[in-house]
Amino acid sequence: MRASLLRFAPFLAIAGLAGVGAALMSTGGSEAAAHEASVTFVASELEPVALPSSNEVFLLRSGMTPEVLAAIGTTAPQFSAFMMHTGSACTTAIPTLAASDAALAESRRERDRLQREIRTGLARSEDVVALAQAKTNFEARSAARDGVLQEFRVGACDELPVSGATALANIIANRNHKLPIEFLVVQRSEADWITLRDALVEEKAAARFGVDPNPDLANFLTTARAEQAVATAKSNLDSNLTAIQAAWDATFTD
Repeated sequence: MRASLLRFAPFLAIAGLAGVGAALMSTGGSEAAAHEASVTFVASELEPVALPSSNEVFLLRSGMTPEVLAAIGTTAPQFSAFMMHTGSACTTAIPTLAASDAALAESRRERDRLQREIRTGLARSEDVVALAQAKTNFEARSAARDGVLQEFRVGACDELPVSGATALANIIANRNHKLPIEFLVVQRSEADWITLRDALVEEKAAARFGVDPNPDLANFLTTARAEQAVATAKSNLDSNLTAIQAAWDATFTD
């Protein structure tokens, strides 16, 4: 399946998608390069973490964006009720999240400082021990920060569609794949995530250059879109997103 992406390499470079085309051509189309290229094409890098200065930012940090809320079946009236019942929870959790962010940043700085010192070759034996502890501290504080957001999500689910709880959990668990939200509502093997990424790249490239997509990738994508949970999430998005976005904007307009 990966080999089919090579036919687009020269055109991707010409079209301004140099990162994809160059990666494919310079490596002869190795699996790692094709994977990296597909990630670059489909998704952007993670944005810097925003400080939890408002309920809106807190919701975004928790992963409960308008798109996610729409995909799990939330309607505009349900969103209004959701904000009425969770607004105070957001406000209460903001200082806790800010403190967790600060503690995590501190542990990251200490971990990075020790790593730099050890790389110089001048570190003492106790620095090696300290680095191990710093890594442990960083992981613990990262888990604590994630726990603040997860605790809010668990409570928030009481105000959201019952059928959306599983979809929300899967979206949060799978969001690192940076694919359209409807595909994130189900669990997949790592191989299937890679193939799905490739199929989306193939579909976009084939449409751009007016050629037929690779049939195996096209069939995989058709099957993925036909999955009940995926189809339901896509239908929810199409039906609810405009109203949810309008309600969101009205809620958080200064």
